[in-house]
Amino acid sequence: MALRGSLEEMSFGELLGWISMAGRTGTLVVREGKAEKLFTFEKKRLIAATSNLEWERLGSILVRKRLADPPRLKEALASSGKRGVRLGKALVDLGVLSKEELYYLLILQADTVVFDMFFWETGRFVFYSEIKAFEHLHDLPFTLDYLLLEGARRMDEALVIRSMLPSPFVTFRVDPARVADDPFKRRILLAAKEGLSLVEMMVSIPQAEFSVLRAAFELFKEGAVVPGPEKTLANLRDPQFFLEFLEHGCNVWRAKRPEAPFLRPQEGGEVPDDIKRYQNYYARLALEGAND
Repeated sequence: MALRGSLEEMSFGELLGWISMAGRTGTLVVREGKAEKLFTFEKKRLIAATSNLEWERLGSILVRKRLADPPRLKEALASSGKRGVRLGKALVDLGVLSKEELYYLLILQADTVVFDMFFWETGRFVFYSEIKAFEHLHDLPFTLDYLLLEGARRMDEALVIRSMLPSPFVTFRVDPARVADDPFKRRILLAAKEGLSLVEMMVSIPQAEFSVLRAAFELFKEGAVVPGPEKTLANLRDPQFFLEFLEHGCNVWRAKRPEAPFLRPQEGGEVPDDIKRYQNYYARLALEGAND
């Protein structure tokens, strides 16, 4: 038996709370227009997440975050199709990624696919009480308590960030005397010096989009950067991509505070060790980029 409804009636956070409290195992499908996301849950954990949105596809993230160049991705896609294996396995077999790097990349992908859902205000959902097979079925380290806690935190932070940085197209002026100790923030300062807008940083820096947004806002609060002129959409490479990203992606600038708070965990919600290692891995990548 399937549960059907709309996000206007039951938010994504409320859905996760229901799945967690009932200990449900199954697959959640959410659609809005042509966008579709699928999530599989088992034993109060998210074990798989996938999306048909271009910027949330594994190959797109790989190239956009500069973790591989387009020719290597093309080679892996050809190998995947010819051998009938998943793209991730082809990437490992060709030496583009190690198994550990693939695992972290899948966590990065799941972070984007899952947490952007907290900002969706419209859409239809179906929850099936069975695990449906689909691409990228992996054992992810996301507990439902963690998802609820982090989702609530991001929603709260988004309202503050939006009040201080009202446009995703803003650029930043960098205080030349300020040096960030954190490698991730150094990467953002470097991108700001290069004239990238906030939304360009979010889609290109090798870290989850909201993590980039959060770190940029912290630099703003610290006085390391000040908002500069906004870029026009026409000045961004591939304007249609950014329009779609802001429509269905990390749409902090569209989301409203829920009228009724969704269910939050009463205890737990700690960051899983695997996610801490994933965050440290991308911090090292940020350090390498800042030192280029």
